[in-house]
Amino acid sequence: MAGYAWADVGKRLPFDQFVSFVMHAPPGTALFNERHHGWTVTDHLLVDLIEVTDILLCTKTKDPQKAIRKLKPRYRPNAQPSKKADAAQVMTVADYVKRTGMKIELEGRD
Repeated sequence: MAGYAWADVGKRLPFDQFVSFVMHAPPGTALFNERHHGWTVTDHLLVDLIEVTDILLCTKTKDPQKAIRKLKPRYRPNAQPSKKADAAQVMTVADYVKRTGMKIELEGRD
């Protein structure tokens, strides 16, 4: 990870920079693929465009409403939240730091 190891987080690599590194990973990286299922904003916009085009094509049929009802949604990653994701508990950064035993100072937190 850009020359850092997990042991460097909170020491050589400040925790806020580590969070930025993970949250803003560029497309094509393993971190980006894990967070966004490999889909960029452009990919999502292209699917939106295809769905709108499908609807416009339906308006040219004999029964547009029936044709629109028959349309199936296009594939999108993680469109249906899993039961596992629903059951996940939210953890604050401070809770995570405490749980992992890391020794870092979080600004504005105790």
